[in-house]
Amino acid sequence: MCSPWAGEEEGGPVPSKTEEPWAAVGERPLVVLVEQLFSHILKILNICAHVLDDTPPGPAVKATLPSLANAPSLSPIRRKGKEKEVAEPSTTPMSPKKGSETNTGRPADSAGSTANVNKSTTLGSFYHLPTYLKLYDVLKATHTNYKVTLDLHSTNEKFGGFLRSALDVLSQLLEMATLHDIGKCVEEILSYLKLCFSREPLMATVCVQQLLKTLFGTNLASQYEGAQGGPSRSQGKALRLGSSSLRPGLYHYCFMAPYTHFTQALADASLRNMVQAEQEQDASGWFDVMQKVSNQLRSSITNVTKQRGDKNAIHNHIRLFEPLVIKALKQYTTSTSVALQRQVLDLLAQLVQLRVNYCLLDSDQVFIGFVLKQFEYIEVGQFRDSEAIVPNIFFFLVLLSYERYHSKQIISIPKIIQLCDGIMASGRKAVTHAIPALQPIVHDLFVLRGSNKADAGKELDTQKEVVVSMLLRLIQYHQVLEMFILVLQQCHKENEDKWKRLSRQIADIILPMIGKQQMHLDSPEALGVLNTLFETVAPSSLRPVDMLLKGMFTTPATMANVNTVQLWVSGVLAVLRVLISQSTEDIVLSRVHELSLSPLLLSCPTIRHLHDDSSLSSPPQLPLATPATVAPDNQEANGERVLP
Repeated sequence: MCSPWAGEEEGGPVPSKTEEPWAAVGERPLVVLVEQLFSHILKILNICAHVLDDTPPGPAVKATLPSLANAPSLSPIRRKGKEKEVAEPSTTPMSPKKGSETNTGRPADSAGSTANVNKSTTLGSFYHLPTYLKLYDVLKATHTNYKVTLDLHSTNEKFGGFLRSALDVLSQLLEMATLHDIGKCVEEILSYLKLCFSREPLMATVCVQQLLKTLFGTNLASQYEGAQGGPSRSQGKALRLGSSSLRPGLYHYCFMAPYTHFTQALADASLRNMVQAEQEQDASGWFDVMQKVSNQLRSSITNVTKQRGDKNAIHNHIRLFEPLVIKALKQYTTSTSVALQRQVLDLLAQLVQLRVNYCLLDSDQVFIGFVLKQFEYIEVGQFRDSEAIVPNIFFFLVLLSYERYHSKQIISIPKIIQLCDGIMASGRKAVTHAIPALQPIVHDLFVLRGSNKADAGKELDTQKEVVVSMLLRLIQYHQVLEMFILVLQQCHKENEDKWKRLSRQIADIILPMIGKQQMHLDSPEALGVLNTLFETVAPSSLRPVDMLLKGMFTTPATMANVNTVQLWVSGVLAVLRVLISQSTEDIVLSRVHELSLSPLLLSCPTIRHLHDDSSLSSPPQLPLATPATVAPDNQEANGERVLP
């Protein structure tokens, strides 16, 4: 049976002869220090591994490559009873035999393997260094003391904190490393991580992920070269704004700079609407991060065979990860740590993206069954810190929807949508549960599957309609508006009529909600997302301007609450921006006159009157005799006051 670790395209970047070590380190004199730190961390982890395995230090032994276990044994549940007799002999042994066997300076092979002493390839060897031997004695005594006191998980436990710090430093070093830097010690690092996993599973899993990223070129070091190309567009904007060598004055800051920013924003919006250009914004949103990761991963895997002649080398490295992945699967089902479960889900998602055959890892579908069982506890509120793990679960499930087990989907998109709908119906907070659950679903349906003609069909259209209806129920949140921006952009590419219909549907819902202060525009970020949404919808959906004017000229029933005033002002700013960018002055003024909207609505006396009357249940209604009258004629409807 095929190996679960055999991807469709295997390999990694070829370390060329001229490639510099630790190329991501800009200050080259620091490279020597980085190499020393890397060697020191491996020695520290080797010491901790010896302490946890209760093995005395000795000369280094080179381990051989493990043989892959049979496919049925790869399930975390079925391996439970066979781990000691099957998993250990078939994978890289983590510790040497005690007694008459030769002591090692790192985890050694099992009895059946041949031992070849080779100190030069073992960076973590410490048995010949007195300083590290003293540290080994101290750590062993500390660990033994806490084992006696049965207080292993105390916050003051020194050995655990020391090991966590060492693993944290290793994960950061791996972020800057390349395959050229660590290719010779991958097996060594994994052997240490396997022994440390029982004591610090969370940080060990983080290091496993970082090691995978290093092997496949998706870490920070691999993105370093692309980040060097030329000045950023934001720098160019700053240069355009500050082209004068003179120090700008008050007029510049109060008028010129805001006006320039505004006109550039309108120009960028027009450009996006015409050619769907890349948005000029910080890559801090969920979709931007996912797009960067997926693009980087896709380019790395696509270029693998071009950059490396020997495919088997990276394949042999990947096979070494199997024991730790099996441990992680088992740990997920027995641990109550949400942080650890999140990390395990991220690790599995990363493996699925790397084309590892998930079905052979969970052949009985026990793990996926356990994950689905967690939804019962999440919906009734019996899952502590569930908001932290919900996004990871749904992202993992969406990836699994592409996997098949005996020609049958492991989980279907309708099932995932049903799980998300169950969370929405459970009454959990939308911002912490329903919206993070919808984000990977929207990205998959409208971006990934929507762009693939092979997936197009009535079933996909039905799924999209269901998701859109779910989004409309949560449209007051700016995170949902961000998803609608993506949906509208994809609809515009695929079907212009569908784009116009959806734009009209969104505008008909949002504009009245703005007038009622029901949109959660409580931050500059939320207001920016709403502005972008108005730029993305079809212009015809915002005509006639009557809806915009009524929403802008509607004041709240009270202004005593700061939050209410903030929502009202944000709505006015958003509508005013649309009027300036998409309507002419003549049209706006004529409609204001025909609708009998008073210019005194936004005056200071009106606001003061609303604030003073906020405590009254039935404020006085004074007729508007002349345009000079200060007190407005109030017509209350749904808690708002609209001037005729």
